[in-house]
Amino acid sequence: MLSFEVGFLSFLLILLAGFKQLKNKLQTAKEPMPSKFFAFGLGLQISVGWLKILAYGVFLGGLFGLLNLKLLVPVAYFVGLGACLVGVVGLQALRRAKS
Repeated sequence: MLSFEVGFLSFLLILLAGFKQLKNKLQTAKEPMPSKFFAFGLGLQISVGWLKILAYGVFLGGLFGLLNLKLLVPVAYFVGLGACLVGVVGLQALRRAKS
């Protein structure tokens, strides 16, 4: 059960960090140029932000902590990752269907 929780919460933290950085970058962009270079630059800025690096640190810290304490159950860990991903995608699909 602990493996599921660590997988779910750490992946959710990574997704939230990426969303927050993307939202901030798009709000501060005055007039985005519709080009491939702009999209590449935006993706690069979002992937190396401090919040995202911290979220990945929590993700790896939880994984290595479970490994070190010999509490890691790989199936439960991957089910936690998958449940988080399905939950986020499902909520987005419901939001789009509603509007």
